[in-house]
Amino acid sequence: LSLSLFNFYSTSDRDGYLRLKANYKLSDSWQFELGLNQFYGERRPTFFAQFEDNSNAYLSLRYGF
Repeated sequence: LSLSLFNFYSTSDRDGYLRLKANYKLSDSWQFELGLNQFYGERRPTFFAQFEDNSNAYLSLRYGF
């Protein structure tokens, strides 16, 4: 199991970007991943807040041979 958290916060614009990820290797061939990309901010015209509608969550299942 691998957990990852990344956050960038702009003190001048009071906006930011949060990325969460959990990765689990089920076996030597199968890998499962769950993640979140979240943009946030107080005012819409700031750099990260303008992407707020592009926030997303994802699920991945990977097979390697």
